[in-house]
Amino acid sequence: MRTPQETAASDVRLSIITWSVMQVVCFGIIPLTTVYTFEDVEAWFVPSILLGVIGACILGGSSWLVAVADTLYDPKKQLLYRWLGRFSSTVGFVGIAFPLALSVVIFGLNIFDASRN
Repeated sequence: MRTPQETAASDVRLSIITWSVMQVVCFGIIPLTTVYTFEDVEAWFVPSILLGVIGACILGGSSWLVAVADTLYDPKKQLLYRWLGRFSSTVGFVGIAFPLALSVVIFGLNIFDASRN
C-alpha cells in the first residue's frame, strides 16, 4: 500500500503530464491548423501555465487528504477530509483542464463568427 505522500506525488506527476499534453495541443498544435491562431489565445498562455501548475498541486493535495482520511479513526474527521479532498480535486481539475476549455470556447466563438458572415 502506498503512503499518502507517495499517492500525492504520483497524482501531481500525472496531472502535470496531462496538463502539459493539453498545453502543447491547445497552444502549439491547434494554432498550426486553421482552427484558430496563436494570437487568439496568446493572452491566456501565462495564466494557463499558472492554473495548470497550481491545479496539479491542488489535485495532489486532494489525493493526500483522501489517503489520510483512510488512516483516521474519527468518522467526523474522515468525512471532513474526504469532503475537502473531493472539493479540492474539482478545483484542481478545473486548473488542469483550463487549456482544453479555452480551446473549446475559442473554437466555438470562431464558428459563431464564421456563421455570421
